[in-house]
Amino acid sequence: MPVDEAAVPRQLEELRRQIRELGPSVAKSFKSTVENLRIAVDAATEAAASTIVAEAGGTSTSEQGVSTTSNPAASVSFTVPEGYTRALVMGTGVAMAYNNSGTGDYLYVMVVINGNQGGEVYNYAPSGFATSASIPNYVSLTDLAAGEAITVTADVRTSYGTWTPSAANMTTIYAQVQFLR
Repeated sequence: MPVDEAAVPRQLEELRRQIRELGPSVAKSFKSTVENLRIAVDAATEAAASTIVAEAGGTSTSEQGVSTTSNPAASVSFTVPEGYTRALVMGTGVAMAYNNSGTGDYLYVMVVINGNQGGEVYNYAPSGFATSASIPNYVSLTDLAAGEAITVTADVRTSYGTWTPSAANMTTIYAQVQFLR
């Protein structure tokens, strides 16, 4: 505890004096450390930027028919860049269709990434009604070669019958790829 009211301002002034005297000598000793840290951060940023190449794309088709056989209704492809051998791929498929088959049925959609089938999701539509469904798929690919294609598709089908082409029918695939060395 300070003895008198003037003690606190004196102690504060003493601390300020010590900081002024020590500041330049301490700053000099940290200068090289700060510069080395800045160089390391710049190098890490550059390395990360040259290690990952990201791409994204998508496409839609419309007015297609849907049968009981699962078929790619929309697709997008990416080309493996030179020097990259791995990829993290994510795709999301969305299907919307009008059931004009004359009986209630299910619309299914799944995302396939280079042959790797994800799960399949479905939604019911009474005859004369439309429905939609969407689903993601995530895959890690290895042992890739430069120039190789990575294809991501949204595959659709029904359970019981064919739904003929309609203006209400649309399938979309959205995908992104992170190529890694």
